[in-house]
Amino acid sequence: MRRYFLLMLLFFIPLLGFSDDIIIDERKSDIYFANGVLTDEDSAEANLELIRTKIRLEQYGGSIIEMDKELNFDTAYNQTFGFVDEDMGYGALRTFIKTALLFGPSKLAGRVGEIYEKIVSAVGGTAEQIANMAREADLKVQIAKYIESIRSGHGVIVVAHSQGNLFTNETYRKFTIDEGLDGDIYRKNGWLNQYFTRINVASPSSIKEGGDVHIAFHNDPINHLSSLSATANPNKSYTRNALGEIIDYDGDSVDFHDFVYYMGEKSVSDSGAHGAVSTDVAKTVIMTFLKDEIHAHQTKASQWETNPELESNKGTKEYRITVEHKHGDAILTSKMQDEKVFPFAAYEAKSKIYQVKDTSNLPHYVKASFGGERILSSDDVDEWEAKENQFYKLEGTDPVE
Repeated sequence: MRRYFLLMLLFFIPLLGFSDDIIIDERKSDIYFANGVLTDEDSAEANLELIRTKIRLEQYGGSIIEMDKELNFDTAYNQTFGFVDEDMGYGALRTFIKTALLFGPSKLAGRVGEIYEKIVSAVGGTAEQIANMAREADLKVQIAKYIESIRSGHGVIVVAHSQGNLFTNETYRKFTIDEGLDGDIYRKNGWLNQYFTRINVASPSSIKEGGDVHIAFHNDPINHLSSLSATANPNKSYTRNALGEIIDYDGDSVDFHDFVYYMGEKSVSDSGAHGAVSTDVAKTVIMTFLKDEIHAHQTKASQWETNPELESNKGTKEYRITVEHKHGDAILTSKMQDEKVFPFAAYEAKSKIYQVKDTSNLPHYVKASFGGERILSSDDVDEWEAKENQFYKLEGTDPVE
């Protein structure tokens, strides 16, 4: 007997709270993959792993250790209409996409349409209501993840594919406007978009918000739904009209929409003379964007500013600073008031708050230039003698003079 999993039950989960027991690390960037229509969780994870592997090989010389110092990876998953049928094969999913693109959701044909109608009937309500419930549940979880990343001092970088762009576009709008998110501490949330960037891959949207990068091939069928600019796919012949617009879409294949094709990992027969072909055009755009945004976060101004300090402890081994959140997160400011921060480059505009360990393997927060690895003390490191008013130094950065 066929079973159907109504994953839209996520709608009934309580509003996700934000943990106060977080470790702030402004050296980190969190890279998310936002999946497209009819993508199961395993496939979304596989696409995320593809991104992770490409970054490790191209930007970190294959070193997982070096990459993990700077990056985290996660999915920003959407359920897509809130259901998954365990017996539904890949071919049926293809049929669903093709039919939806050609005729619209109201004319879904065959077994796929029957499955969808059964789900609508089983839970009650209209198809539109069910889709909206699933969408709101997924969006709530995604926003909670992004905010937790940003509150931890991380940069959020989203690779959004297909329908995933609709979710990331809405997140950007919520992060930009001043309407409040899930509690008074985010009542003025316009600052969140400073730490939120995304690349739109094969977006069905006609809106490109925030100036972020967009890439879509002209012979990707989903591009027909969008008025955004398209990139000529070198694997498909095309013509342009007098305005320079690409007008030849004959023989387009839904395979050109696959994320793995955009990443140069899939060969597709284009019904023309090329045979089975792949291209690195989009992959180059995606990987360049990721590299640039990782670097941009590392050089971006801190979320934290140093409070004016009493002079009594300056010039002594006990001197520490306190910091305050620039954007008014009172809970985080209170948390950090209890943390006496080591003042390496404390007043430099681009110094970062992050946590390192000392020679006794105990964790401490520092405000320092990027790259610190360990706090050394003149008391327990024989080969280093403290200079005047300098009792500690931070490996990987210049010590406080």
